[in-house]
Amino acid sequence: MDTIQDKIVEIIPDKLYWISDTKPPKGIPNAFYFCVDKDLKYMPFFSDFGPLNIAQVVKFVAELEKLLQSPMSRNIVIFHYTDMVSANRVNAAFIMGCFMVP
Repeated sequence: MDTIQDKIVEIIPDKLYWISDTKPPKGIPNAFYFCVDKDLKYMPFFSDFGPLNIAQVVKFVAELEKLLQSPMSRNIVIFHYTDMVSANRVNAAFIMGCFMVP
């Protein structure tokens, strides 16, 4: 059986993590969790599911940068989580990957 540590992907060491699970992680001290599954939705052209458009990617990257640079986040770890729906997982991984492009 998988533990939560088996499901977490470290993006920025000791600061930013990504996880896909049925619910957000719990019991991690000094953690902030956020999910954009309901906020950033792909507008399908036909019966596809993404990727998200460039405006949504820019919005995500800008908000995450703002969160990471905030003095309030200095002593917390940040988790971007998504549910187990395949389309949401792909889009969440896509925007996190876009965030990681320098």
